[in-house]
Amino acid sequence: MKKEAIALTTMAFVGFILLSPAFPVSNASEPSESIVMFDGDCFTERNVSAIGLNSLTTSSALSSVTGSVSVKAGLGSVFGGDILILSTSWITAQPTDPTDGLEALYEAGVPVIVLEDQGTASSRISSGDVRAVGQYKSPATGEQYSYTVETMSLGETLKRSYNWADYVLSENEAAGETIAYSSASPIVYNAYGDKEAGEFAWYSVRTIYTEKSSTDTTKSYWDVNYKMLSEPKANNYRTTGLNIKSEYARVGCPSTLFDYGPTTTSGTSTVAHTIGISAGASSNGVVSAGINFSRTVSYAIPDVQVHDHSSFIQNKAEWFHQINAGSNSAKDTYYIQPGAIITGGMSVGNSYHYSIDEYRGEYRKTTLLGYSDYSSFTLSVVVDAGGFMLG
Repeated sequence: MKKEAIALTTMAFVGFILLSPAFPVSNASEPSESIVMFDGDCFTERNVSAIGLNSLTTSSALSSVTGSVSVKAGLGSVFGGDILILSTSWITAQPTDPTDGLEALYEAGVPVIVLEDQGTASSRISSGDVRAVGQYKSPATGEQYSYTVETMSLGETLKRSYNWADYVLSENEAAGETIAYSSASPIVYNAYGDKEAGEFAWYSVRTIYTEKSSTDTTKSYWDVNYKMLSEPKANNYRTTGLNIKSEYARVGCPSTLFDYGPTTTSGTSTVAHTIGISAGASSNGVVSAGINFSRTVSYAIPDVQVHDHSSFIQNKAEWFHQINAGSNSAKDTYYIQPGAIITGGMSVGNSYHYSIDEYRGEYRKTTLLGYSDYSSFTLSVVVDAGGFMLG
């Protein structure tokens, strides 16, 4: 029987975690750039402000990356340069909504990481999973970052969250020396995520939403570069499928699918797709204005078949990469990089996009009799480009 481990589709904070060397990738699928990973210990020691968390447990979980963990009673004692980690139970217990205070910290460049308590979020996450989500905005560049992590232990979730936060702070510090940020600059939203797929594997999401400049005052345009990477934990585990789905017809999402790639493949070892948009072009009921843009991406698909489940009628982009269980692509690290162009909303001259993107990995285990049944794991990543979210 196929086992399902479906993660929650909820809005929550995303906080950055750990940066380590580039992910080791099989020759079957080389990324076009290095992939930032958050599973190591060689990071900057920074101060952590913990709210609604046990001091001893939090300090112990983060001991390999920082010795500076301070338990705070409220937001008033959190300062710039801190990494804020707080619990959903603390948020819901407050007599007044803390969103404004948290948004002020976010705008000041404080990474905000929300740990979802099993007691308050058990209906929204898989049994045994520990989920944290966070959000950060770089004062130097204006780039927005989110991070969604689900692991099988509190310690691993906290450590990866810390390392993500350290990474984005380091990126901001480096950029602050050379970049003059303007609030009128196009939005870049980095939607990151890590999922521990039970005993089978780790998979990672490093998707980037980039707003493209245009003269259109009625809608915004976004180039979406999806990135998903899977690494089995041991030689007897196989990645047999990777699925990415973005549904733009969700309530609250102003976006429309305009172009995407790749489409269904058969009998090829490499897939290349070009997506683009030009002024006056029409797609899915949308006529573009004041923009010209295109890009081409290629990646290896040896022993892999791409199934295109995208739909202009349903307003969604979706790809399932079916991987031969006996191949190196299934046994080693494998990486996919589809893409899409979407149109988003405009509000009082400010562009925005909201969606919940789902990343699913399917896995099997080798046995004396062949392969075990499929096991499926899904990570839901909230994208709120141009906004600040709590909920």
